Amino acid sequence: VKKWKEQNSPEYTSTNWQDLAIRKTAPMTQHNVNVNGGAEKVKYFLSGSYLDQNSIWQSDATTFKRYNFRSNIIADITDRLTAEVNVGGIVTDLHSPVSATSNLIINGIRRSLPTSKAYANNNPNYYGINSIGANVLAEMDADYSGNIDDLEKELTTAGSLNYKIPGVEGLSAKVFYSYKFENRD
Repeated sequence: VKKWKEQNSPEYTSTNWQDLAIRKTAPMTQHNVNVNGGAEKVKYFLSGSYLDQNSIWQSDATTFKRYNFRSNIIADITDRLTAEVNVGGIVTDLHSPVSATSNLIINGIRRSLPTSKAYANNNPNYYGINSIGANVLAEMDADYSGNIDDLEKELTTAGSLNYKIPGVEGLSAKVFYSYKFENRD
């Protein structure tokens, strides 16, 4: 026990799996732009945003990006006829190691003994096998364990025409159309 406490020899050093696997911070950036305005007959709202988020894992192999946009336009074509068009879209891009689910890594960190070596022969180019038969550093390394690229795209559109029927106050007829497209790779 004394040799482990002193940490003077390579064979008696401890591995702090949490410090090796988890960052102190997980950077995230988000930008939004909104524009609205119009005139007497036309009103509009436009919005766009971008999100870039890294994970808490030291490997830098997990990233998430999201792009959103929205456009709403309302136009009075005549005194009785109003048109409205709404378009929205979102693209999400998640890149992560195959085995880097949060539960798997957290459980691996908790179960790895500090007496297990993170690297074979203390060489950071080669992962060691630890007390649980796996190495969480290898599991969160996309070059070693493989990666998942999850790209989702969604487009939602809606349009309507609203006609105020003459001679009957408050009565109108509305035609509505909507279209939604989703794709996931």
